[in-house]
Amino acid sequence: MDPPRCGATILTYDADPTVFDSGHLIEVKYDCNGEIEDSEENKAMRERASLRVDFIHNEVLPRLNKPLPLIARVSLKTTRDSILVVPVALEVPQNYPSIPSALSLPRVPISWLQRLRQLSSAAVDLVTIGNGGIQECYVFKHPHSLRSTRNTSLCYYDTSLLELEQLIGIRSPFIALPQFIVTDTTGELYRGFLLPFLPAGSLSEVLKN
Repeated sequence: MDPPRCGATILTYDADPTVFDSGHLIEVKYDCNGEIEDSEENKAMRERASLRVDFIHNEVLPRLNKPLPLIARVSLKTTRDSILVVPVALEVPQNYPSIPSALSLPRVPISWLQRLRQLSSAAVDLVTIGNGGIQECYVFKHPHSLRSTRNTSLCYYDTSLLELEQLIGIRSPFIALPQFIVTDTTGELYRGFLLPFLPAGSLSEVLKN
C-alpha cells in the first residue's frame, strides 16, 4: 500500500492536564516532499505515524509566531536550506454555542473543574468541582471540539448538547441525569454537562466483572 500524500500531527503544548483550556492546541500539516526524500514529513507518512516529538520540539515550535494563540494551524515543509513553518488560517469555528433558554440546570464555569482522568473517550472526563468546597466526582461530557480522532485534521463537531436536551426531558430512576451545565468563563456559552459519577462503571463493566 502506498503511503499517504499528505498528513497532520496534532499536539498540545505547555498544557496542564488537570486544567481545561490550558496550553495550546497545534496542528502541523504537511504534504509528500518530492525534493527531500528522507524529510521528517515523508518518514511520518511512510510509517503512518505522527512527527517525532523531539523534531517538533526542536524544529517546529521555535519557528512559531509568538505569542501562541490558543489554537494554531501551520504547514511544514523541509527544503535543502531550511525547514519552513508557515501559519495557515483556521477553517473551523472557535466559538461554542449559546445555551438554549429552556435548559434551566445550575451552571458551573469550566474554570472551576479539575480534570482527574479521561474516561470512555476524548470527550468524557472524570472531574471534580474545585470552587465552593464541592469535592464530589462527576462525569464531564463535552464537545469533540477542535480535535481529530484520526489525526488527519482539526474539526469541530458536537452531539452532547442534543444529548443534554434529550436527557433533561427524561424522568426515570434508572437513568443518570445531568446535574450541571458547564459554561465558558462568561457563563453564556455551552461547554458540556456534568453527570453523577458511578464508581462501579457502566452496566457492561459490571456484568463483565
